[in-house]
Amino acid sequence: MDNTVNPANLEKVKKPIWQKILDFPLVPIVEIILLLVLGKYVGTFIANLFRFFANEQNIDSVRFLAGQFATAGVVIVQILYMWLVKPHRPMLKTLGRKIPGNNMKLAIIGLLDGLLMNVSAIMVALVNKNVSFHIGGGSIIMFILFFIAIFFQASNEEILCRCFLYHRFNKIFKRPAVAMFIASTLFGFLHLLNPGVSPLAIINVILAGLWLGLLMYCFDSIWMAIAAHLGWNYSQSIIFGLPNSGNASAFSLFKYDMASATNSFAYNVDFGVEGTVFVCIMLLVIDCGLIVYAITKKKQPTDVYL
Repeated sequence: MDNTVNPANLEKVKKPIWQKILDFPLVPIVEIILLLVLGKYVGTFIANLFRFFANEQNIDSVRFLAGQFATAGVVIVQILYMWLVKPHRPMLKTLGRKIPGNNMKLAIIGLLDGLLMNVSAIMVALVNKNVSFHIGGGSIIMFILFFIAIFFQASNEEILCRCFLYHRFNKIFKRPAVAMFIASTLFGFLHLLNPGVSPLAIINVILAGLWLGLLMYCFDSIWMAIAAHLGWNYSQSIIFGLPNSGNASAFSLFKYDMASATNSFAYNVDFGVEGTVFVCIMLLVIDCGLIVYAITKKKQPTDVYL
């Protein structure tokens, strides 16, 4: 007797009721809302620890630092949730070194990629005389602390969108392109309440989500996506002090003159460079290049559910 299983019959096997519930497309959205709410409570506890280090001279910088570190609360809650819910545990594999692309080389390349892209956009705004800078300064310790804090902030959004949402929707729809588009769109929607938001800004954030998702997909490395996100945000907020998706930094190496800043194709006074036509074109070109690479490359990224 032939005991081999016909793959065509696998789809006919009835799923357990809990699996049917988890695979309903709206469930991942409910899950991330709960994760964000619970993570906010944990993050508030972490942020409150910084009040012991605040004084009249550094209150604004410490408050901003505490807000960035608070995102570690969502990271902790996400990881705990994926570990506690057994069907989600395979997603934890994407965060470790066992995934081929999760290595320091690609992480450094990602960091430089995000840094150079953001600096390029800022330089265009500078040359176009939309912004001007002067030295702000600050202690080395604060620059290191902000690097760690923004690492948590970038990790929070990447684990949420490029790990949890991407793999959940890829499992549901069995189509990486669909999963990536949904995750990137939800990434954009997470910024709807940011200060100075506009339709173009949301489009650009969605395109940035596609850029980060394609880095993860093409190079099988969420480390690369996290590092690219870190490079973009750190250079924008902590080096140049410009609004990061509308949120201005209270601490930076350079300070820009808000009173003289002007709107143009290269800069948006309310949202920063992320709300501009120039960044839209830059992200479209990069995304198209990565899509071509994703289509032509033979090796597929790790599927955590296989």
